[in-house]
Amino acid sequence: MNTVDTIYSRNRFREKIPYNRTRDPLSLYRNLDKFKSIGKTGVISEFKRKSPSGFALEKALDPITYFRQSNLEKIAGISILTEPDFFNGSYSDITNVQELNLPILNKDFASTETMVENAFNAGSDVILFILDFLEPHRVEELCSYALSLGMEALVEFHDPAFMDELKPQKGILYGYNRRNLRTLEMDPSEDEILTKLGSRGVDIILESGINHAYLQTHNVSQYFGMLIGTSILNGENL
Repeated sequence: MNTVDTIYSRNRFREKIPYNRTRDPLSLYRNLDKFKSIGKTGVISEFKRKSPSGFALEKALDPITYFRQSNLEKIAGISILTEPDFFNGSYSDITNVQELNLPILNKDFASTETMVENAFNAGSDVILFILDFLEPHRVEELCSYALSLGMEALVEFHDPAFMDELKPQKGILYGYNRRNLRTLEMDPSEDEILTKLGSRGVDIILESGINHAYLQTHNVSQYFGMLIGTSILNGENL
C-alpha cells in the first residue's frame, strides 16, 4: 500500500473538530479570475511542514508568520496541509490564517463528510478532492456537500481519464497534478494533457513541481492558476 492509500485508509479515524470559523467563505475562483483579467496566472501559495516526496521545512515556522512575510497582494489564495501523520499538518493552521482575508484551500485527502465539516469549521473556503483515489460519484457527493456549506471544491486529477464521468459545474475548480501520487514521479507530458482537457471547457490549476526552472521553459498563461509550495518555501523568488 502506498502512502496516499495509507492516508485514505486512516480517514475513518479522523474526529470532528470544534467550530472555529471566524468569517464567511471567500471565493478562490473569483480571486484567480481577477488575476486572469489582468493577464496574470494567479498563485495559490502553499504551507506545509513536510511531505512524502522528500520536502522538509528546515526551520520551525507557523503559517501565519510565513504568509505575513510574503507579498500577499501577489497571492490569489493560500493552501494549508492538514494531514497530521505524513505532513505534520493541523486544522488549527487554517483557523489561524483566516485573519489574512485570503481564500484558504484545505489541502488534505478528504473522503468523508466529517472531513468536509472539519474543513468548514476550521475556516477553509475550498476543499480538495482527488479523483485518482475516489470514485467519481463519491467526488460529486462530497462536492455537493461542500457547496451546500458555501465552500468551493478543487477536484484534482493526475490521469485526465478520471474526468470523463464528471460534469463541470459552478463552484468547482479543477487541478492537474503533474505528480503521480502513487509513484511520486512527475509526468513530463502535461502540455499534451492540457490539449486534451482544452475541449472540456474547464479552467485548470497546475500543481506540483513548479519552480524557477520550470517557469523559464513553460508557458503557464494557459492555466487558470498555479498551486506552488516547495519552491517558495525553499526561498525561491518566483
